[in-house]
Amino acid sequence: MLPVYEILSLFHSPEGHLAEIRRLDLPSNAPRYRVHHWLWIAQHSVTTLQSVDAITSHSKQHQCFEEASLSLDRERAHLRWCSGEEVGLVPAAPDTLPARKHSLILDHLS
Repeated sequence: MLPVYEILSLFHSPEGHLAEIRRLDLPSNAPRYRVHHWLWIAQHSVTTLQSVDAITSHSKQHQCFEEASLSLDRERAHLRWCSGEEVGLVPAAPDTLPARKHSLILDHLS
């Protein structure tokens, strides 16, 4: 059976897409880390960002992952990889993720 998920937030840049997803095919008592994911979707690959910490305020959010840190608000997102590479992203409607990227996500989650 293929994984089932919904996209909660989507951001894009020329380098790729950043998606916050929630798995819908797991039991209701599954741990949050198995259900909720941030995914970096490049042209031919998907990387799950492993959450380390999250601090939320009313206007801006900052998330720390093992691979990168993410700052976001309603108008933009900024992903800084541990290598020092930085990616600026803009919000996108969840239904605008190309079918090819959905296929990559399904392969990654399977």
